[in-house]
Amino acid sequence: MDSKLIEQQTAKVFELIDQIKGKSLTIHTGEIKYFLRFINIEEDLKNDPVFNRMYPKKIAVNSDDYLLFLQPLRIFMNNYLLPSEIKSHLKLFDLYAVDEEIEFSYENYVKMSYEHAIDDSFFVMFPAVTVEEFIDRKNMLMKSIEGWLSKHTSIKLDLEMAKP
Repeated sequence: MDSKLIEQQTAKVFELIDQIKGKSLTIHTGEIKYFLRFINIEEDLKNDPVFNRMYPKKIAVNSDDYLLFLQPLRIFMNNYLLPSEIKSHLKLFDLYAVDEEIEFSYENYVKMSYEHAIDDSFFVMFPAVTVEEFIDRKNMLMKSIEGWLSKHTSIKLDLEMAKP
């Protein structure tokens, strides 16, 4: 019974990987555009001065655009076969609400987009998340997937997959 469950969970984990491996979010800082690939673990960016200025800023999103990114992931958040240690990290990306439209300033915020053209309709996510928190959450999710696979299977996840 346990091996059948592990087999089903492994299949679900790979479905999740297939869903996120092509996802990329764009962070607009006013100075640069940073393409945040979901499958990569980015830990060494904290030493870069450009990224250091970006980390403490809150993320502003267009809610419709963020939901395009989030909707396929919500299917996994509610799936009973997805291992709980992965699911708990995935739920950190859920959007509970958006506050009222903000008076946007690159001094305090960055704009994050998925498919949406950058315009003026940006909102703060609730709960509010900084760039650093978002990247840390993404890294924790990827590490939890990698850890679960190494614990329960002989499969090594290639985190450098470049193609969707």
